[in-house]
Amino acid sequence: DFVYSVFPNVRSSNPLQSHDALPYDVREDRGHLPEWKGKAKDFEEAVKQRTLEDERRLFYVALTRAKQRLCVTSAWWYGRGTTEKGPSEFYAELRAMADAQGIEVLHEADKPEDNPVVDALEARRTWPPPPRAGLDDALFTDGWGVAADDAVADPGRADALIDALEDEARAEARRLIDAHEEELALIARASGDKQPVRAELPDILSATAHVALEAGRLDAWQIIRPLPDRPTVARRLGTEVHRLIEERTRGISPYADESELDEPGEITGPTFMATTLAHWERSGYAERELARLPSGEPMIELPFTLRLDDRIIRGRIDAVYTTDDGGLEIVDFKTGRRFEPEESDQLGLYARALKANGLIADGTPVTLTYLFLDGGEPATRAWNP
Repeated sequence: DFVYSVFPNVRSSNPLQSHDALPYDVREDRGHLPEWKGKAKDFEEAVKQRTLEDERRLFYVALTRAKQRLCVTSAWWYGRGTTEKGPSEFYAELRAMADAQGIEVLHEADKPEDNPVVDALEARRTWPPPPRAGLDDALFTDGWGVAADDAVADPGRADALIDALEDEARAEARRLIDAHEEELALIARASGDKQPVRAELPDILSATAHVALEAGRLDAWQIIRPLPDRPTVARRLGTEVHRLIEERTRGISPYADESELDEPGEITGPTFMATTLAHWERSGYAERELARLPSGEPMIELPFTLRLDDRIIRGRIDAVYTTDDGGLEIVDFKTGRRFEPEESDQLGLYARALKANGLIADGTPVTLTYLFLDGGEPATRAWNP
């Protein structure tokens, strides 16, 4: 059993009883929170488990941010408490994986019966403190600092001082020195000249990850051990706008239903979506003709797979339209802020995917367009394979 500790700490306020906690029923993320079902004990346990989930997410982030080496420590006692807390539950889980590749147990201390911090603090409970540490030590009449400087200047001085001690004191001094040297060797071994582990990219990447990797915005470790993204209203609204555009284009629903926009319990941003969809309508793309696959299926929200060297890239194209000159226009709808397109970006990758899959014939003119749904002009350029 693990007692309440520093990390994970599953102590949390009961939102039904605390005046400084927002009740779950009125929170925007209530769909992911424990639900009150009439039993206080069950609800408190559910809140505790939810808090543990949050702590475990934090633990995941802490473990995956190190680029070369990560040291994990724990302790039997914390602070000046009189109750032993023991190593963390998370530490115990890692300790159980000690035989796995890349995990090494450097040192484990025996459990002390009493809190060593208490005695250490008691020994220092003097006021005013001495002007220099060690002035009350008969062996170092000028204080420990002066003695340390002398030992650095004359390495043999420390041995001479130890040899002058009584047998019992000399043995204790040697024991302390050996313990310190063992700890220093442990630190040196842990921070030695080990080469950093090279991150191997997965065989399958998303189009977004591939483009970010090529542009230098991501490295291999960030792809292998991604930092969890916090859900945002803007991202949720962007996804919803894309869905409504697809439905409108396919003729499934001409406009967003009021029931969808006014659904209680979900933030859908009706004003934002209505404005964004109006910008899309006025852009003229609502009336444009979509290109079609050989099967006759319109090219909207079109999934694709592209092999680049030994890697598979997967993604989804918002829409592909025909043009008056017999060409194609690949369009990506953007609900966020404007940006300057890069030379090697997602639209270029989309065009390469269509070409590789036989959907762009030789000599076909291809246009790449970011349609910003803020009412401004789209960013358009020709694709030169």
